[in-house]
Amino acid sequence: MYHFIGIKGSGMSALAQIMKELGYEVQGSDYDKHFFTQVGLEELNIKILPFDENNISENMKIVKGATFNSENNLEVKKAEELDLEIYTYSEMVGKLTEKFKTICVCGCHGKTTTTSMFAHVLNSTIGCNYLIGDGTGYADPKNEFFILESCEYCRHFLDYNPYYVIITNIDLDHVDYFTGIDDVSRLIVPFLGLLIVMYTLKNAFLLLLASEQNRFIAYNRNKLISQVLREFLNRPYEFYLDADIPTVFR
Repeated sequence: MYHFIGIKGSGMSALAQIMKELGYEVQGSDYDKHFFTQVGLEELNIKILPFDENNISENMKIVKGATFNSENNLEVKKAEELDLEIYTYSEMVGKLTEKFKTICVCGCHGKTTTTSMFAHVLNSTIGCNYLIGDGTGYADPKNEFFILESCEYCRHFLDYNPYYVIITNIDLDHVDYFTGIDDVSRLIVPFLGLLIVMYTLKNAFLLLLASEQNRFIAYNRNKLISQVLREFLNRPYEFYLDADIPTVFR
C-alpha cells in the first residue's frame, strides 16, 4: 500500500492516479477541504482521508509532499517512528521515469501547456502516459512514453531519468531558491540528454547549453530562424516545423 501525504497537491494527485492505473494499491490524506485536484482521485475510487497519525501503519510505503515533515505533520512523524520507506514526490516520480521513455518538459514558462499538448498529440497517435501539473495523470503499462511536467524548483527534476528533454525557455523564477539566472542555467546543463528545444531568438542562448550534446533537435514555425540559428550554432542539427514534430517520437 502506498499512502500519499498531501494527496490533493497537483503533482501528488496526478502521481497517485498514475500509480493506481499501473496496478498499485493507493490511498492518501490531506486537509478536509475540497480541492479541484481530488476529482480525478475520486473517479478512480482512491480513498482520501483527513490527516491523522492512525492512517499510518506497518507495511505501508509513504509518498509525501515537499512541504511536509515530521515537525509539521503527525503522519510523517509516525512513519519515521515505524521506520517506513518514505519517498518525496520527486523521488517517486524518478522511480517511474526509469520504467518508460520519459519526455521531461521543463522551463520557466509554458510547462503545463506544452506537456498537455504533447500528451494530447502522442496519446492520440501512438499512446503515452502523462503527468501534468494541473493535477492530471494517466498511465497504461503498455505505453512506451511518459510525458512529464518537470519543475526545476529545489532541483527536483534532477531525480528524474529523461530520455528526451524539452526546454520551453530559461528565465529567473523561484527567487526564494535560485540566486540568479546563472544558477538556473547551470542547473539545466546536467539534466540534458537528448534535447528538444522550443525556441525563439530571445531564448537562443539555450542552444549554447545544448551545443555539446550528442544529438540536438530544434523546432519552430519559421525556416528562416532555423538558418540563422544554424549559423549561430555552427554545427549540424535536426530541424522540424511544428507540424512535423510528432515524427521525432516514431
